[in-house]
Amino acid sequence: HGPKGGDEININLNVLKQANFGWPVSSYGEHYPGMAAEDAYIKAPLHKSHSKYGFIEPIKYFVPSIGITQITEAPNSFGQFNNENYFYASMAYVGRENSLSVHQIVFSRDYKKIIYEDKIKLGERIRDILFVKEKKILIAYLEKRGSIILISY
Repeated sequence: HGPKGGDEININLNVLKQANFGWPVSSYGEHYPGMAAEDAYIKAPLHKSHSKYGFIEPIKYFVPSIGITQITEAPNSFGQFNNENYFYASMAYVGRENSLSVHQIVFSRDYKKIIYEDKIKLGERIRDILFVKEKKILIAYLEKRGSIILISY
């Protein structure tokens, strides 16, 4: 989470080598009106390109933002794919296309492209998700109702 809009999914394939994804020089979001310092765009210009300024482009970004949660890995046997299979959730507000949902994202084996995406619209802010490998279930914690939703395959 950073600016207004522009939540990103970035992939760093080598944690021993520092990857630079551009924050706060590049972002697809904007500074929050009335909350940013007068010189915010001088110190953090939020260019709409990462690669043009020497940074790594996100593999996916959201405008408007979705209030993305952590990303959790699911085993390749969860679902129809035998690739790099992940889930995340969103906490953003009613009326936003990708908000209030649990999302599945599947990457190519080299993590250079997205080969499949899906979402389950729950209509509530999802605070946290957890994958229980032994039970092959994804657990989503809903913020307002204090509910737990189990998603199995």
